[in-house]
Amino acid sequence: MLAVKQRVLGPEHPDTLTTMNNLAGLYRDQGEYSPARSLFTGVLEVRRRVLGPEHAHTLISMNNLGLLYQYERKYAHAESLLSKTYQVRRRVLGQDHPDTLLSINNLAFLYANEGKYDSAEPLYLQVIAAQARVLGRQHPRRLATMNDLAALYLKRHKYTLAEPLLRDALNDFQNTNMTTWARYRCESLLGAIAVAQNRYAEAEPLLLSGYDGLVNTQQTIPWERRPVIRECAEWIVQLYETSARPDKAAKWREKVPALHGDLQPSIR
Repeated sequence: MLAVKQRVLGPEHPDTLTTMNNLAGLYRDQGEYSPARSLFTGVLEVRRRVLGPEHAHTLISMNNLGLLYQYERKYAHAESLLSKTYQVRRRVLGQDHPDTLLSINNLAFLYANEGKYDSAEPLYLQVIAAQARVLGRQHPRRLATMNDLAALYLKRHKYTLAEPLLRDALNDFQNTNMTTWARYRCESLLGAIAVAQNRYAEAEPLLLSGYDGLVNTQQTIPWERRPVIRECAEWIVQLYETSARPDKAAKWREKVPALHGDLQPSIR
C-alpha cells in the first residue's frame, strides 16, 4: 500500500504521509522500533518542510517520535521533542487548549518515568486543574491524569495524597458508568496502596478486578501505557507474598514474564 501511494501520489502527498505514519505505529506496537523510528522521522522531516514547523500535523509527528524515544528510553531525545511540541502548542493554541494540555501531560509522564518526580508533580497538578476548567471534572482525560499523579505519589510513599485522589476518580468512573481501561487502572492503584499499608483483604478484590478489566480492555490501552497490565500483576504477586500465600504468589509470578510490554511501568 505504501509503495503504491509513493509511486502514484508521490512521497510527499498527505495520504502517503498518513500511510507512513500508520505503518510506523504498527511497527511500534509490534516492538520493531528501528523501522518505526525511520518512518516517524521521515514523516516529520517532510511535514516540517512542506507544512511548516508549527502546523498541527507537524506537531503530531513530533509528539509521535518523542513518545517512541521515550519507549526506547532515549529520554534526552524524547524530552527535546516533547518540550518543543508543548512550547509551540502553548504559543500557537494557548495554555488551556486540549492539545496543549495533552503535551503537558506527556511531559509529566516522561519526567515520572525518568524519576524526575519533582518536575512531574507540578505539571500533573497544573493539568488536572486546567482539565477541570476546560474539559469538565469527569472527563476521561482528567481522570486518567489523576491516576498518573496518584501513581507518582504511590512511588514516593505519599499514600495520604494518592488515596483520596484515586477514590475521587473511581467515584466519577462509577457515577458515569465508565468502563475504560483507566477505571481499572484506578482500581489497581488503590489496591497497590492497600497492599503497601497491609490492608490485604481490601487490596485483593481491587487488584483482581483491576487486572481483569485491564486485560479485557487492553486493545484500547495506548501503546505507551500497556505495561500497566504487567504492573498490576506484579502488585498481585506482592499481595500474596506479603500476606503469606506463596502458592497464589507463585501462580501469578508465572504470568508476569509473558505479559506484553517492555517499557518501564509508569511507577519505577
